[in-house]
Amino acid sequence: MNNTIAAYWMLADTEVPLSWDPNQLQRFESLLKHALLFNHRLMISDTQAVNCVNLRRLLQQGGGFHELLHRDVFEVAIRTEANGQQASLVDLRDNFAARGINRFASDDFLRNDDLDIIQRTSNVRPYELSNLSQLYTDSVQALLYRDDVKATMTLADRDMFRTFMDAELARNGYLTREFMQNTMAAMMCAEQHDDIWGRHHQVIRKISDAPYITALPQVLSASPIYSPRHQSSFDFVYGVAGASLGSGSSPDSGVDSGVDSGSDKVFSISSALNLSGYELGLRQLTPDDIFDLRGSIACRDYLDAITQSVSDVNQLDEIYEKLAAYQEVIDTRIIERYAGLKVNRVDADTNRWQAGFTRRLCADSGEFMFGLAIDMLAAPIAFGSFFVNEVRERKRWVKKRTYNRHRAKLATIISRAPDVSRVEASRLARPTLDTVYRD
Repeated sequence: MNNTIAAYWMLADTEVPLSWDPNQLQRFESLLKHALLFNHRLMISDTQAVNCVNLRRLLQQGGGFHELLHRDVFEVAIRTEANGQQASLVDLRDNFAARGINRFASDDFLRNDDLDIIQRTSNVRPYELSNLSQLYTDSVQALLYRDDVKATMTLADRDMFRTFMDAELARNGYLTREFMQNTMAAMMCAEQHDDIWGRHHQVIRKISDAPYITALPQVLSASPIYSPRHQSSFDFVYGVAGASLGSGSSPDSGVDSGVDSGSDKVFSISSALNLSGYELGLRQLTPDDIFDLRGSIACRDYLDAITQSVSDVNQLDEIYEKLAAYQEVIDTRIIERYAGLKVNRVDADTNRWQAGFTRRLCADSGEFMFGLAIDMLAAPIAFGSFFVNEVRERKRWVKKRTYNRHRAKLATIISRAPDVSRVEASRLARPTLDTVYRD
């Protein structure tokens, strides 16, 4: 394994319908492929591995899906028990089943073969459950006394919550989300403090939800990939200005065009249709295609560029060019699969096709034509590319014309399909390299 940062894929979280809705099974697979193409490695937690219904459905169906979970590109974070032994996913599933935490049909939930595949095929990242519990506890206590939270309640009310939390710490050693949201509520109501709970339950839910969602990527130094329903929690923990203390979902990321955050400018770029920005295009790709594309020079150049912080338009231009070149290589492979053409292995020559690409700036920053956007200060910097219009050699020109013809056909099919779905993702310009996918 290399030392690059893994991306914690929270779209496998049970709060996201994508992870369990049977009608989104193909979408789940397409978004997983998309994330594998645009990140060094993906990681999920042991809880997600057990409870992510669509992940387990795809494994239980057989076929080649399991190949996408190769240890070079896919990791599962598995807890270490108090005795130092690493837990197995099967044991964790049995523990959940005994407690009635069953996310789907019992027969499928109790199967072992799919869980064995995940643990055997993926790279295992051990983590200490005690470290996670301590981080959660510290975060909850710190948030309770943060200025924006303190402003929502009186000192007497805050001290009342502190009293119940201290008693739980003395009893259990850690705070848990279950205690913060349910047990403490019952205890306060039993002691005639239901008025205090009623006034502040939304704030308490927020300060207990947010650390739960953000803790594991912090412990494992992973860059999080999440849905808009998680974004408010990350913004809250990060202390992003304007992050809501309410219980509602956060605004969609990267859809407001022309946003001016103080003195910081927002750059918006979009381009013509890219096939890999659509699920139908991604479905053409096999696991072998994913690994071949990941091994390309264009992929390496893009990943090297995107891991650097983006602070000005010159850096943006460099990322744009590398991303456009990589996108073109991906689209070429999609066309080869769709049209039944000979699949050419990605090499240095195909990665240099960007020499002739054109681009146009577009004011419509709400469009995610590419399927991936770079988001600076919550407004999108979308990227895309045209195919090369001019090439120097006749042979390459003829080949390119063939690809363009098939590309136009596939683009037409995609645009007319009744269930067409675009992949919409924004990468936030933060040190943690957050990525938000619309689920």
